[in-house]
Amino acid sequence: MLTNFTQSISLYISRQAVFAIKLNSWYNETIMKYVIETRILAIFIILGAIALFFIATPSNADVYVNGYYRSNGTYVQGHYRSSPDSSPYNNYSYPGNYNPYTGVTAGGNPDTYLQNYYDNSGSSYYGGTSTYDSTPTYNYNTWTPTPTPSCPFMSSYDSTSGSCKCYSGYVADGGSCVSGLTYCWGKYGMNSSYSSLDKSCECDYGYELKYGTCTRKETSTFNYSSYVLPTPTPTYNGSASCQQKYGTESRYDSTTGNCVYCESGLRLIGDKCYPPTTPTPQPQVLGSTSPAKPSDFGLTEGDVIGAQANDPDIFIVSDYGYKRLFLNEAIFGFYGHLGGFSKVKNITATTRDSFKTSGLFKNCETNDPTIYAIEITGNDSGMLHKLNISGNDALSQDPDFFKKVFCINNNEFAWYPQSNADYTSLSQIPNY
Repeated sequence: MLTNFTQSISLYISRQAVFAIKLNSWYNETIMKYVIETRILAIFIILGAIALFFIATPSNADVYVNGYYRSNGTYVQGHYRSSPDSSPYNNYSYPGNYNPYTGVTAGGNPDTYLQNYYDNSGSSYYGGTSTYDSTPTYNYNTWTPTPTPSCPFMSSYDSTSGSCKCYSGYVADGGSCVSGLTYCWGKYGMNSSYSSLDKSCECDYGYELKYGTCTRKETSTFNYSSYVLPTPTPTYNGSASCQQKYGTESRYDSTTGNCVYCESGLRLIGDKCYPPTTPTPQPQVLGSTSPAKPSDFGLTEGDVIGAQANDPDIFIVSDYGYKRLFLNEAIFGFYGHLGGFSKVKNITATTRDSFKTSGLFKNCETNDPTIYAIEITGNDSGMLHKLNISGNDALSQDPDFFKKVFCINNNEFAWYPQSNADYTSLSQIPNY
């Protein structure tokens, strides 16, 4: 009997143990499933809250504004701005904010920006409390690029002054930039030059501004280079004294302070006395024949001439009675201030030939005193040779040397090739 009871108790305990184990396993599984479901639900709740936050926040969406015309007729181009709200801190124009459409970070003082913002919206910014109008005023961030103005040739846009400025050596003339020398020649004639230092036109040495043109002075020694023409030696009173004492065949020697004279019947030539039958030697001086004057033919200095009925060549004349040839149309085109072919004065071949042709040039646009002689190498081509000779030597060979020199500009000077063989004597200069 006792044995049966003991067995019953043991069986009961075993069954309860098995039940407890199964209950514990079910409990653990249920708890784990609950935890997993709770975590998944929490994740969905968080994601939904984030999505709801972005949907409910209009300031994060940008707005495109179509182009429109203002009441004054000005057209405003289409642009992006931040979505309007009552906060100035998310505007692209707030100092420190970056505009992704323009690539610009707004500058300025935040306090000044807020003061202007609330002044425009009718709200109070300073004073401890802020009151806002029921209808908010939006500060739209707009950006319209300002195009760089188109500037004429030989100029550039200066953003500081907001205007176009000509390059150095060029001046503004009628909406374009021309070289200073061309501008001065067109305004005051070819006997003027441009000073880059003073940025003004000046008459050349020996000329003065008269009636709006640089005109040759009546009593001047003309200097067309760094050389100075010698002043003619005046008749010394000693010569008159010698001639009164020894007759007309005598002169005063300033070196020795004595009279040089010949016996009666002889002629004084230089420092020697010759019989009256001996012919007087005549020195051969280049250019000693006086050329014609433009005024003799109704012309003025700077006139462009050509005997077009017989010859297509075009020249320009100087007041000294010399002319220079424009070798071809391209070179003539470098001098637009002369007016082109329509301004060429048609003259006879005889009048044209009355003016001696000179082939001596210097670049007056750079104020270079170096003088060159041109060698014609073809129908429309030539080559420059540098004159390697002093001013005094040049004058001793040709007293009118500097009167024959014509000014050319940078364009023409650059057009010619230059020879390596310098001219050391005026006799090497070809005749034209």
